[in-house]
Amino acid sequence: MIHYLHEKHDTFMTVCTQFDALILRCNSGHIVADGGSQKLFDDSMEELQASGVQVLPSPHVMRTMGAKDALTRIAGLSIGLPDTFSYFDRDSFAQGFKKNIAYQPRVVKQNRGSSGEGIWIARLKSANYCATLGDRVCDASEALLLTEANDMHTEEHTVEEFLEFCDKGTPAMSPQQPQDPPL
Repeated sequence: MIHYLHEKHDTFMTVCTQFDALILRCNSGHIVADGGSQKLFDDSMEELQASGVQVLPSPHVMRTMGAKDALTRIAGLSIGLPDTFSYFDRDSFAQGFKKNIAYQPRVVKQNRGSSGEGIWIARLKSANYCATLGDRVCDASEALLLTEANDMHTEEHTVEEFLEFCDKGTPAMSPQQPQDPPL
């Protein structure tokens, strides 16, 4: 593992030329926030790839696929999951989430942030899942067990409270005492 520091960009690139392939876990927002240049990093990775070093994902793929909705873009492909969705307004999210959570546990990821921030693993407390997507729609009052992926704390809230939190970030879901994550 090599940590990228924009102040040592040239040294980083020299080290990278010694590998056959790189798997990047470098968030673009972090490079810029730290005072670095995303363009310099991306251009350097593309030059490295042109020299024969495999760079995964390439800057081109990151720009083309986007950071947050890439999985929904490939949902219909053989490597995708057909029950993966993106929502951009509260009504479609509420409707889709109530149908999807009735089918199976869900991972809900906000369209900003990184490093696990804003990612919730949602499960029905009753575990009353339907056999086929769309056979059932959850009621707003049904209880959810929610595990926040960043620190793995678990909270219990209703579907409506979770939808309100996702829409407005309201204190309807104020942090509770951490509990053991569900099995």
